[in-house]
Formats: sequence, C-alpha cells, structure tokens
Amino acid sequence: MGLISWRTRRRVDEIELAELSDSLLSDPKSARQTRQTDSDTTDCKGFVGPTRSSSPSSHKSTTSTGSGFLEATLAQHNLNQCCHCSHASEPRLPSLSLSQFRLLTNNSQAYHSVFLDEPNQQLIGNFALLPLRTKTRGPALQLSALAPGEDPLQLAPDHASYDPLDEALSLFRANTFFRNFEIKGPADRVLIYAILFISQCLNQIRPTMGRREAEKAVSNVALDNNFSVPGDAGFPLNQAFQPPRDRNEAEVLRGYVGQMRQELGMRLLQRVYADGEDRPSKWWLSFTKRKFMGKAL
Repeated sequence: MGLISWRTRRRVDEIELAELSDSLLSDPKSARQTRQTDSDTTDCKGFVGPTRSSSPSSHKSTTSTGSGFLEATLAQHNLNQCCHCSHASEPRLPSLSLSQFRLLTNNSQAYHSVFLDEPNQQLIGNFALLPLRTKTRGPALQLSALAPGEDPLQLAPDHASYDPLDEALSLFRANTFFRNFEIKGPADRVLIYAILFISQCLNQIRPTMGRREAEKAVSNVALDNNFSVPGDAGFPLNQAFQPPRDRNEAEVLRGYVGQMRQELGMRLLQRVYADGEDRPSKWWLSFTKRKFMGKAL
C-alpha cells in the first residue's frame, strides 16, 4: 500500500476513534445500553465475556498480544472509572464494552509514525530531527505555515505542512492505551517523546482551569530548561535511545527537543480548549492517568 493510501486509511481510523469517543461522552446512557446487549461485556468487577485468541500480526502491530491482554486492559480501564465515580468533579469516560474498546485501541495495534520512511533524516543518536511547523527558534528545519483559513486541528497526514507534532496529537489518545510499543525507526522515538510530553502537560491542567491559567501551567513545563534528553541520567528511556556523541550534538538535541516542547504545548491547548476557554475538554483530561509504555517524563 502506498504512503498516501496508508496515511488516508489512518485518518479514517482517527475519525472513527474520535466519533466513538465523543458519542460515549455525550450519551453515556447509550453506551450502557450497548454494553447490556453486547455479548462481549465487562463491568467494574472485571471481564466476564469470552476470551480472545491472539490476533494475527500486521504491519501496524507492535507486539503479539496474549489472549487475555485486551480483556485485562479493558477490565482495568473500567475499574479505574468505577473507582472515581465518587469524585464528581473528575472527568472520566464511561465503562466500555469489549467491542467498543477494540475500536478505541484499533484491535490491539498501536500506530507508528508515518515519517519512518522520510528521506534524508538528520539523526542524533537514533533520534530523528524532523522538520517542524513552528515559529519557535531552534535547530529544526521549518515547514511552511498554513494558508489562511486552514484549520490546524483538521490537518490531514498527507498535507505538506503536517509534522510530527500534529501526528503525536492525533495519535495520543489511541496509542496511550499501550504499554508495549515496537520501535521501528528514529521517527518512532520522536512520536514516543511527544506522546510522553503531552501526558506531562495534561497532568498540569485541572478540570476547573480556564485557558489563561492552563497556558501558564503548561508554559512553565514547556519552558523549563531542566528537562532530560537521551543520555541524561534522568531520561526514562535510555535503554531505547542512543546518547549524543559529544557536547555539540547534545546541545543541538536539547535545542530541538525544546522546540518540540514549546510548540507542542501551544497546539495541545488549542485542542483541549477547542470548545471554549472557560473549561478544558473532559474528553482530553480523561487520559491524564494513562501512561504510554508505562513511562513518564
């Protein structure tokens, strides 16, 4: 399948994911009725439906999951939602049926970066310094700005200005369910770091925060120069990221990651407050307790 076809197929999957999640939040009663009629169901006590045999591998699959992996993950998700029922102020997703959860997790296949085959990638260690669409100063090559009237929240993966930060924001909600992720190239490491940073930013936003207050909280994280990069003792994925060869490379890498953090923080706020500046999206904040790959920055 060609690159354009693959990107288009993934865009369709993203739309289906968003539509399902939005419908579950807007109509919890419908979600409960679906669970009652679905033979593959779970409740807060754990999975009670039939188990699933391991699915065949595909080009998007990260790991070969066992028969109980998806069911156990779903049971834990619904248990987490149940445990927070008493906290009315905390956003939460309703419990899901197994069929709904399979769609949300794309049938146990995490998405990889579409930039894996990007030609002429600049690398530091095994981390790709991919072009970014940003006005923040730094070492990244600049992509062209969007034309007037183009919506940055609806940018398709085959757009000339689509960059790894757009990709991380579109894949965050699907990939964050996974504790295992097979790294297929340097671009996947950019995706991993961006998703972990999105999680870090979301944990700074409270359900009662207006946009201005959230901007201050996220900016404090994005502009903090004490963050770790591959090779630093505090970096959580040093076993999968090669360190820079020398001090010059380390400074370039730190400058690039700093660009990512600042631009990603701004774009995240656009999405979290897309429906208004008074309160953040409960749908986004529902993912604050998720840890992609079980890691945190």
